[in-house]
Formats: sequence, structure tokens, C-alpha cells
Amino acid sequence: MPISFFLYTYLKSSWGLSVNYLTILSVFEGIDKAKKERSAETISVGSRVRIYDFTTQEESTVTMVLPRKSSPEAGLVSCLSPLGISLLGKKKDDTVSFFFKKIKMKVLEVIN
Repeated sequence: MPISFFLYTYLKSSWGLSVNYLTILSVFEGIDKAKKERSAETISVGSRVRIYDFTTQEESTVTMVLPRKSSPEAGLVSCLSPLGISLLGKKKDDTVSFFFKKIKMKVLEVIN
């Protein structure tokens, strides 16, 4: 689903986003992929996800939300954050990495 530059401009201004066009494009592609593969195991906006961080060796549970509802301290991760972008469309036992592969995490459970 290609996102038009008009839609990008609208999202950027209405959500106050400071991300580039390609980042938003990848998010929409991830959302589209998640819709096509929609199952209880696929991560999408609204999913609660239990993850394991290989760097800190800690487990945590996060909920994927839209940018306006994000609150990292409360475990509400924006779908446009680096972690959110990495998790969209993933399933249990998938491994994700972001920030130039400096942070690596494993999906332990998807709770929809």
C-alpha cells in the first residue's frame, strides 16, 4: 500500500511527527502485512507483546499503540517508534533488532 506524499504531510502535521517519509512508509507496509497475515499471533496496533531484551537480559511487556497514546514508561509503545516499527507484523519467537542492530530482542508471546 503506497502512502502518498499528501498523506505523509497530513500525518506529520496532525500527529506532530518528526520522522521521514520512508519510516512512515515502512510502518504502513508493516500494518498492511499484519492485516494480510492477521492472526492471534501477529503483532499489530493494540497487541500486548512480551519481549526479551538480549542487551539487558530482561523481559518486559509492551502494548503497541498509535503515536498519540504512547507512553514508554507505562509500556505503551508507539507503532512509529524504532521498537514499534521493528515489532509490527512479527510473531512469537521472531527476533528483531533496531538502532543499527545495537539492540536485539526476541518476541516471547503475543497477547491480542
